[in-house]
Amino acid sequence: MNYTQYSHHTAVDFSTDPLFIEWRWLQTDESCQFWEGFLAEYPDKKDDILLAIEIVESFRENSNEFLFSEQEKGDAVKRLTEKVYRYKRRRKRTIYGISTFVLLASLFFLPFRPVRQVEPVNQVPVIVRENKEVQLILSSGEKSLFKEDIQIKYDSIGNIVVESESGKMLEKHEKVEVPAEMNRLIVPKGKRSSLLLADGSRIWVNSGTTLEFPSSFSQNERRISIDGEIYIEVEKDPQKPFYVSTQAFDVVVLGTAFNVTAYAEDALQHITVAEGSVSVFTGEAETGSVLTSNQQLRLLNGENVEISNVDVYHYTSWREGILRFESEPLPQILTRLSRYYDIDLLFGADIQAVRCSGKLYLFDEWQVVLDNITNVSPVAYRVQNNQVALYHSRK
Repeated sequence: MNYTQYSHHTAVDFSTDPLFIEWRWLQTDESCQFWEGFLAEYPDKKDDILLAIEIVESFRENSNEFLFSEQEKGDAVKRLTEKVYRYKRRRKRTIYGISTFVLLASLFFLPFRPVRQVEPVNQVPVIVRENKEVQLILSSGEKSLFKEDIQIKYDSIGNIVVESESGKMLEKHEKVEVPAEMNRLIVPKGKRSSLLLADGSRIWVNSGTTLEFPSSFSQNERRISIDGEIYIEVEKDPQKPFYVSTQAFDVVVLGTAFNVTAYAEDALQHITVAEGSVSVFTGEAETGSVLTSNQQLRLLNGENVEISNVDVYHYTSWREGILRFESEPLPQILTRLSRYYDIDLLFGADIQAVRCSGKLYLFDEWQVVLDNITNVSPVAYRVQNNQVALYHSRK
């Protein structure tokens, strides 16, 4: 059986696939045989499969659509696929996971200094947001705008194909033979996209990120540059090292998977290695720092390098629409939520000391996520002037 079409699937991709839904809801012999074989060949996809099962099974608990005759199975799978997809797209953005806020450990509080109490405003939270567009700017100067998240791929002859999240082709651009010229993908806050490079390397692009990439690589090296956050699976090629350049550092690899968080406006930036190894060059250093699996290099203010062992999932789970954290300052969590939802979250010194350990599944509107945070922490919020202000509630 051909499993390769699923080798790069995320949990969300699985959860909207008709054959996957057939396996979970109808348990046909064909589907069971296929997915058992897939897991045997791709055991690294187990976590994605488990999360996809959680997403799909959540619909079983709230629906009466799951008793079908043999004649109805084809139409039923189609309807259920569309239902999951519509539910996933409910915010007109890419949504993953199931909405909740779960404390895996506890909230940690450092000594709190009394501040002036701010009374909440009794009003329905409303934020008016502009539907920002993903921009693809080709090396030729041609510019395309997309109101939805997109997937960019190269076809068999090197043309650039732009697809919607559901796989519908939106645009196609003819192959460009100038490897030195860079294309630019601008993913605004509130959006996410993915990119399959000409060499087979795959990139997931997070909110608020600008990525520059060539239509084809040179004979000696492969190079891209970013301002923001990406997760990348680099196709192995010992003859062509792969370079990821940011404003503060360069990462050099031959073939591996790692996460880069390098927003120019953030003081803290980091590289987290999921598989293989990378070399990281910072400043004027001639010798790079070598990172292997489950290691992270943290860079504060462009210097102060620190290397440590980490749980990689905490830093890569954003691909699935999950924010996972352990004893992380609440302001850092809010910064990530601000980018994900494209809303202004304002906070002062009164909540700087709040630390959280837990997991955020982002499936509903931002109000639901913030409500869950305020239910388990001494924090409240109010909406004013199209912004959300968070403050210590002294619970």
